Amino acid sequence: MVCSMSFSIIDYSYFVLLNSYGCFQKTFGRSNLQDKDINLWLEKIKNETFREEIKNNINRLEHISKEEVMISSYDNLRLQGYLCINKSIKNENNNKIIIFCHGFHSSYKFDFSLSGVDFYEKGYNLLFIDQRAHQKSEGKYTTFGIKERLDLKNWIDYINMRFSFTKTIILCGISMGASTVMYTLGLDLPTNVSAALCDCGYTVPYDELKYMASKKAKGLGKLLLPMVSLIFITKNGESLKSMNTLNSLKNNKVPILIIHGENDKMVPSSMGRLNYQYANKNGTLLTIPNAGHGTSYLYDKDKYVQTVDEFIEKTSKDKL
Repeated sequence: MVCSMSFSIIDYSYFVLLNSYGCFQKTFGRSNLQDKDINLWLEKIKNETFREEIKNNINRLEHISKEEVMISSYDNLRLQGYLCINKSIKNENNNKIIIFCHGFHSSYKFDFSLSGVDFYEKGYNLLFIDQRAHQKSEGKYTTFGIKERLDLKNWIDYINMRFSFTKTIILCGISMGASTVMYTLGLDLPTNVSAALCDCGYTVPYDELKYMASKKAKGLGKLLLPMVSLIFITKNGESLKSMNTLNSLKNNKVPILIIHGENDKMVPSSMGRLNYQYANKNGTLLTIPNAGHGTSYLYDKDKYVQTVDEFIEKTSKDKL
């Protein structure tokens, strides 16, 4: 009986460890998403109107001239970016550059084909980045914004070194990219970072994973999450609870527009409202009824664009 029980405990422990490691690798391991996957990704979009709009804008985005640029991370990873210098007639936006941070296991083409083209046509300069462990950037693991915030700070420094602090910088992120931006706002940033646009970002990496586990894996996810978190610490030297928008936003002085779809099934809109609450007087909140994860632009383009344009205009005037 004792022997049988010990074998059961060993079997159970092995089951938890093996499945936890597999879950860790699938969640935090390097993204396999490639440009060739675009069509497969588009096929998953059920709304035909949305699908065609995204497809057309991806094509338009690909025709914008880009310079491939690289920097090194604090832990010596090569990070890739795509710089789009707007050569249109001089206008009030030519002195602004937007740095775009894509989401989890995604890319700038998937996440910013719509807003990126819109910003470029209005005269903005753009910098799209490949987050660590995505596309052409090096790295074995994504860290849900924990280390990515330091990468974004390096991209800000790169822009200021290249353009001698002559450009006003706007940070823009979606999903994990939005949380990356919000965590970055807790760092000591140069004064020419004038605004942040954060679409459907979560509060704490651990809380987001806990939420997704409850939605998808249910009992198994709850069982594996503590071990997955422990593996994360051993691989990355950081805890999934080490970043919290409460801490990064409470002393932030950069105006931030928080956007969230009311029907978001991946990052609950309650997290968006918490982020707005944490941002205090520097925060503005835009919620879009019926919009799912990262689809607010599609569900109400007019309101989305108007709110973003007015927010950037106001923050630009406040800087004068």
